[in-house]
Amino acid sequence: MGAALIEAFGRWLWLSVGGGYPPALAMVTQLYKTLRRAKGLILGVEVYGARYPAAQWGQIRWLSLAALTRQASCTPAKGRLLYRLVAPRRPQRILELGTHLGLGTLYLACSAPKAEIHTVEASPTLASYAKKHFQILGLHPTLHCQTFEAFLSQPQPVWDVVFLDGNHGGAAFVGYIKALYPSLAEGGLLIADDIFWSRDMYAAWRRVSALSWRKAWVVGPFGVLEK
Repeated sequence: MGAALIEAFGRWLWLSVGGGYPPALAMVTQLYKTLRRAKGLILGVEVYGARYPAAQWGQIRWLSLAALTRQASCTPAKGRLLYRLVAPRRPQRILELGTHLGLGTLYLACSAPKAEIHTVEASPTLASYAKKHFQILGLHPTLHCQTFEAFLSQPQPVWDVVFLDGNHGGAAFVGYIKALYPSLAEGGLLIADDIFWSRDMYAAWRRVSALSWRKAWVVGPFGVLEK
């Protein structure tokens, strides 16, 4: 796995340093920096995902807005990488699983200004802050405040791009891929964040990426699958 990490980091660095980004990307980056400094604002956030046993989902954890941003928000480097992956595709409909504070959603919106964007977040507290951040930049993605499982149990439209950025447990990841594959457009992209989050997550990525995709590759922290 060491060689894979080195190769991935090199590709991430190459993709991240290029220019040609829209001004809105700089605004999202500035918002990220502002949130990173918000150490005095303490939030009670409902917890979900692989870090916590399912029995603890929905319980409150108290963290500063700065700590929340540092621990799980989409960084400017990731945002630029998302832009380079998504913008050339000119997608019409995008799904994000894992809104958090909404920064990843904003980078996706910058990548495809005309796209219909849906994003899913189980924590009402995080969802409320994400909505505020959408308003700051004048963007209006559709936010679904529910668990991924509840959202994916509903009929799905055709998605051109799917960004998976939550619950990095291997079994959950495989389940999301199975649920989303039928609704992913031919030639569509599925981008999975933090595939190196744990051995379990990386093993799940290896299993999934070996299936019948048109193309599968790793760039930075992302695993990318093209149908």
